[in-house]
Amino acid sequence: MRKRKDKYWLVDSDKFDAALVKAGVKNKHDLAEKAKLDYSILTHIYSRPLTPRSMTKICLVLNVSADDLFKPATTAKK
Repeated sequence: MRKRKDKYWLVDSDKFDAALVKAGVKNKHDLAEKAKLDYSILTHIYSRPLTPRSMTKICLVLNVSADDLFKPATTAKK
């Protein structure tokens, strides 16, 4: 049986956009390169949940706390 993976939703798109600007990230392509993630993960960031690994990489690049931008899929709403 597969182990259930926790997923995380982006809670506030305005905070995410502000964190991008504050970190000096030009766009999602730049964020994908810096976080070493596939760009397709970031194109669907508003409509699909993220894995803990992807969420952590994004938060490290943006220099923000995960609690500021993301909530577990069980408690967050789309």
